Amino acid sequence: MEKIKEIIVVEGKDDIIAVKRAFKGNIDVVATHGLGIKKNLLEELAKLNETKGIIVLTDPDYAGKRISNMIREYVPNAKFASISRNDATKGDNIGVENASDEAIIKAIDKARPIYEESKEIFSMEDIIDNGFSGLQNSKERRIKFCKIVGITYCNAKQLLTRLNAFGITREEFEKAVKQLGD
Repeated sequence: MEKIKEIIVVEGKDDIIAVKRAFKGNIDVVATHGLGIKKNLLEELAKLNETKGIIVLTDPDYAGKRISNMIREYVPNAKFASISRNDATKGDNIGVENASDEAIIKAIDKARPIYEESKEIFSMEDIIDNGFSGLQNSKERRIKFCKIVGITYCNAKQLLTRLNAFGITREEFEKAVKQLGD
């Protein structure tokens, strides 16, 4: 397995163990230690991003989203990876540490920056025409689609925003829709 050049940023020590396990130890990982992320760590992450790049992989919950947003404010061009709630849940516990090696590797492989000034490639028409809104199975289609393209599950309106913000191409979109079938 080829070494990932970027530093992976996770929430805690259990997440570090899970990511290192997935990559057979051949990866550098830093923890934020939860929502108590300090300003000096944010500054350090900004410097690391300039030299090596960082990929932020937080839990698919409220705290994880807050941590990702805090990092994005300091490091706007960082890459962000996403693991689905389904892949990250074991019993009542939601976290990266619960995800399979395969889910972690896929998430990091699909990491991408979030663009503040996104190009409006997609419209609500794309969302509706492809069954992500207005159908009985729209939620299931969005769940599968989000997993394929590597973004966190969301409602139809958020999906439109994320498609444009993550810079997903028309080609990537159409390929993922084909994988859904009918």
